[in-house]
Amino acid sequence: MEKIVIIKSDANKKIASFIHSLFPNKTISFIKKNINRGNVKVNNQKVRDNYLLKENDVITHFLKNKITLNNNYFKCNLKLNIFYEDDNIIIIDKQKNTLCQEDVNEKINTLNNAIRKYCFENKLWDGSSLNEPSLIHRLDKNTTGLLIAGKNKEIVKILNEEMKNKNIIKKYIAFVHGNFKQEEMELKGYIKKHNSKNIMIVSNKKSDEHFKPIHTYLKKIYSSNNYSILEVTISSGKKHQIRSHLSWYGFPIIGDYKYSNTNHYDNKQKSQMLISNEIIFNLKNDKLKYLNEIQFKKYKQKEIEGMLNL
Repeated sequence: MEKIVIIKSDANKKIASFIHSLFPNKTISFIKKNINRGNVKVNNQKVRDNYLLKENDVITHFLKNKITLNNNYFKCNLKLNIFYEDDNIIIIDKQKNTLCQEDVNEKINTLNNAIRKYCFENKLWDGSSLNEPSLIHRLDKNTTGLLIAGKNKEIVKILNEEMKNKNIIKKYIAFVHGNFKQEEMELKGYIKKHNSKNIMIVSNKKSDEHFKPIHTYLKKIYSSNNYSILEVTISSGKKHQIRSHLSWYGFPIIGDYKYSNTNHYDNKQKSQMLISNEIIFNLKNDKLKYLNEIQFKKYKQKEIEGMLNL
């Protein structure tokens, strides 16, 4: 038997359509027949196939997914550094030079594949493509730190909705060139992808419809004549937002040569010094509210200040 808790985005859907989305290999007539026979129930009650789902309804069923395993999971050789784990989520401590998702050059050694391999081998997932564990956000290849994954489709959907509603706060630590003198500030601007290069362009004006608004919140941890350490929070996670926005403002991240000019190339750092350091949950969903009481923080301030010989 499997239980599914209905979240806000699935409310007001007909139960037959919802179940069919989970089992696309089954015919809609097969789905309706099982609902009307009571093999699919809502809140332990038999319902008709045109029942409209409500938020927090609990569906129970005995239907079986067709299992189609992806061999890429088993070929993956990435080691998972697990920062936290419970029955619903895994928080990964990502290392540098690792991909979250596959790209044109790498299809196997990704964190998403590593998570699925881990869950399957530890009998936390049956291998069904309809209920895969998954990351709910990404970090750039050379950005390190904390990443959240849900262990099944229900949890992934809940977390994605909470992220969309800004109930998950991610704080980063950025080591930057330059003497950042203000204690706190909010950077505002607009961002879009470059037409031909794999970089983002930042502007203080929305000069065309492709520019999207960004807000980047900065808090100084340390500064000297040449370098500063900043705590960075973003309200919307656009690609390369922190890297490009800080560079545009004149404080490029140390080791981030894509968004630095030649005056910064003499630094010995081989990769960008940007860390996903803290996750704060302010979740509204009852199933995951317990996470609101737990602190997820990789480094304390004294540890951060000791990372760079300033």
